[in-house]
Amino acid sequence: MDALLITGALYRIEKANSYEETNSSGLLVINQDGTEVHQGFELTATGHVTRNLNVIVGGTIMDLKVTKTDTASLLGKKPTGVSDTLAKIYLDYSLPWVPGLSVSGGAYHNGTMYKDSANLQKISGSTIFDLGLHYATAIAEHKVRFDLNIANLTNRNYWATSYSLGIPRNVAFSVKVDL
Repeated sequence: MDALLITGALYRIEKANSYEETNSSGLLVINQDGTEVHQGFELTATGHVTRNLNVIVGGTIMDLKVTKTDTASLLGKKPTGVSDTLAKIYLDYSLPWVPGLSVSGGAYHNGTMYKDSANLQKISGSTIFDLGLHYATAIAEHKVRFDLNIANLTNRNYWATSYSLGIPRNVAFSVKVDL
């Protein structure tokens, strides 16, 4: 292994706790009560496993809770729309038989989260996959890179937050020229 970068973070974030609730008239209202505490650990490792294979792997584990609230039923609950686990792996492999050509792929996971402040409605976790094909060359003495990327390869329906869906399959092609 010729290069390895390991990063980590211990953190504690406090912010206002906001949640949706249906009032007595049937209207959806956004309330703010208490403090969300996000306390966790994140670790990421990046490096070349072989001459042709670069890997990024990482994860986050959080302890989530609502504190300092005037509503006793919220105290100690998990905030809405936040997953307590995240994980990722991304691989980039340079094909040795075609100089400049590489293929990449990634898997990204987020754990369950709660839709409601009472923590009765769970939103399932999800894993999505990405795939890419890349070609770097020179044209008229200028470096040129062609990229074809597919995000959410399996076109999975998933919740990015408690109120928004994740992106559907997305195909992107780009060309970068160094002038």
